[in-house]
Amino acid sequence: MNDDGTTVPFEKLIEVLPKIKIITFSCRRNSSDITTKTVNQLLKLPHFFKIERFELWDIPEHFDIKTFFNFLKKNKITKFDLLFYPIISEAYKILLETIVDEILETENHDYQVPNIYFHGLNEKKRSKLFSLSL
Repeated sequence: MNDDGTTVPFEKLIEVLPKIKIITFSCRRNSSDITTKTVNQLLKLPHFFKIERFELWDIPEHFDIKTFFNFLKKNKITKFDLLFYPIISEAYKILLETIVDEILETENHDYQVPNIYFHGLNEKKRSKLFSLSL
């Protein structure tokens, strides 16, 4: 929290930790720690590209997964675990499933395959994605 009681955005925490190698963060419900700007702000940080492991739990649906997935497809270093908040819209679930399908349909991954989980993901797809992400 800031001195004035407002929530420090997640990307600001990462910004002040330039030597960080592993991140495990659980988003808080009804909080502004993750915003629609989070992904773009993270991608502006040079040290974000050097993180070895990144675990983000209870991700809200305003997280810009499209932009993040474009980054993920170029990522050769960081292992990602992305677990989405249990209650997300059907439209966002369809978007996540489209991303999972693209990963599973790709034969040669020249990037670190992320582990993605959301409530409603088919168990076969989840298992296959998990095995690719190891």
